[in-house]
Amino acid sequence: VHTLAHDGAEIGIWDENKDPLDLCFPGDAVAHALTAVGDYWYFPVVWGLPTPTYLAGQRMTSAHQDNYYSTDGGSTWVDLNTLTSTITIGDPIAVDQGSGSRYPFAIDRNGQFVALLGFTRKLRDLAFRNIYETDGDLKFRTYFSGQLLAGGPNRESILFDWNRLEMVTLTDPAANENAIVETVALRGVGGDAGEAPVKVTFITDQDYTV
Repeated sequence: VHTLAHDGAEIGIWDENKDPLDLCFPGDAVAHALTAVGDYWYFPVVWGLPTPTYLAGQRMTSAHQDNYYSTDGGSTWVDLNTLTSTITIGDPIAVDQGSGSRYPFAIDRNGQFVALLGFTRKLRDLAFRNIYETDGDLKFRTYFSGQLLAGGPNRESILFDWNRLEMVTLTDPAANENAIVETVALRGVGGDAGEAPVKVTFITDQDYTV
């Protein structure tokens, strides 16, 4: 259930409107039967916020993240929950300057463009183990979606659309009696027709000067 403020904005915490605000109403079923759609509630109290745990490299939490993968070229997408997630974009470039010159001649690429995706999850199926052992690859989409912009329908968001990923490493050791944690490392691969390994799309209402 999405709770709304008096101005129609979604109510959340940390100004993102995606970490849910849970309200517990006292009483029994008879008392709850008196509530109806469209009721207004006022809570004239102030409470402290917990300390958020952010995903590596940016300010959004796991409540903002959605993951989907496909092993059939994008015809079918499977929802994936992760414990941790890391995206690394290696883009080694260097400025070409003459001796004693303050002015660059060009920007050169010194090395390969490398896009990496890593995550951990509870081992509840053998989907990624099967991909790893058969040397398969997959498509992947990583969404980070925040608050509604200007009342919607768009949200502040970042989308990483991975054209093709190959498995680098996979570990799932059984250390104790607890649930097994699977650690997966993947590398973005360009397409045969020159497609980039990953495409990044931003939706925001902020103005930036580059």
